[in-house]
Amino acid sequence: MIGVTAALVLVGLLMVGSASQVLGAAQGDPSYYLTNQLWKLLPGLALMFLFWRLPYQKIAKWTKPLLVLSFVMLGLVFTQNLGAEANSARRWLSLGFISFQPSELAKLFLILYLAQTLTRKRDRLSGFKQGLLPSLAVLVLAMGLVLLQPDLSTAVMLFITGYVIFWVAGVPTRHILATLAVLIPLAVLAVYLEPYRWARITAFVDPWKVADGSGYQSVQSLLAIGSGRLTGVGLGASQQKLFYLPEAHTDFIFSILAEELGLFGSLLVVSLFGLLVALGIRTAMRCSDPFGRLLATGITALFGVQAIVNIGVVTALLPTTGLPLPFVSYGGTSLIVSLAAMGMLAGVARQSAETVTVQAGEEAPVARRKAYFNRPPAPAPARGPAYSVGEHRASRAAAFKGIGVYSPADRSRRSSTYRWRRWS
Repeated sequence: MIGVTAALVLVGLLMVGSASQVLGAAQGDPSYYLTNQLWKLLPGLALMFLFWRLPYQKIAKWTKPLLVLSFVMLGLVFTQNLGAEANSARRWLSLGFISFQPSELAKLFLILYLAQTLTRKRDRLSGFKQGLLPSLAVLVLAMGLVLLQPDLSTAVMLFITGYVIFWVAGVPTRHILATLAVLIPLAVLAVYLEPYRWARITAFVDPWKVADGSGYQSVQSLLAIGSGRLTGVGLGASQQKLFYLPEAHTDFIFSILAEELGLFGSLLVVSLFGLLVALGIRTAMRCSDPFGRLLATGITALFGVQAIVNIGVVTALLPTTGLPLPFVSYGGTSLIVSLAAMGMLAGVARQSAETVTVQAGEEAPVARRKAYFNRPPAPAPARGPAYSVGEHRASRAAAFKGIGVYSPADRSRRSSTYRWRRWS
């Protein structure tokens, strides 16, 4: 799992350096974006190692404070002094020395909260008011704050991830279907009421018809993918990154990857994400702890669905939306949060593997030490039948009878005078 993550991060660094070279040169430094990504990689790796070694059960008690913190940050985005606007959206929180996207943090914090809450209420999930309703209210509130930015793609990610956790936790199917029957029409209405969102839906049907308008990004992405063919045009030789394809180093970095590395490189990245999802599912299935199972499920769903949506958008299989490709796209907040989440997933896998190993008879080091110090006392050695002093003396006399050592009749032979006379 760590190896797959390292491979995706390495591919991401190569593609960020290539896709952003022209854009960085326009700002005076061709490696500007690559350098920033490398600096953001350091805290991400530190968090991944920390959560990998830290028992994930210790994170459960911090889920509510982290959720409240994420809601506060999502609200501060709309303030005049702290919120930063980019591309007609207020998704950034600027603290002077650092700026980040609170919605990226909200993804992970919401997964932690839902996993802990549904684990604690697993005996009451059959009831709607005490089971699904409180967690659903928190999910809808988070989606509402994200939609106000506006950020429909992140809200959809929260929605899908949350319902995957609900389903795995054991929420009754009738409750899930009933809430979906209410929320899906509301989502369609939210898309229809915003002209730019509805334009993306119509452009998705036939992007070539509006190639100079709302379908421009999809058309340029398809041109990049088609130019790559089987083996690609070569690393760094992309033409679409020359200001033809918008967001070439972020949301549409997979298009540049397909152009430069071809079909083989694209299939490699898709296979890495497929392997990552498979390992995450195996981790969730092997984990016997309910909180760990739901945590692994949520993180795996987050990575899997986000990769599917991003690749679907750049290949024009889904409507255009702004969603980064995990570990690959440029973005400090996305990279740090993704690495931290991967550390938690790897931590669940590590502890689950130790539990399975102990059950199989090959104890882990910690369990082996505990078993050694808690071992039962060794049984006392078997002892022969007890003899009295008289019986003991008689047995020894019988054993040595005839050799003149302990026989009472020959006791005089043991004297020094007898030995001297015998040898003189």
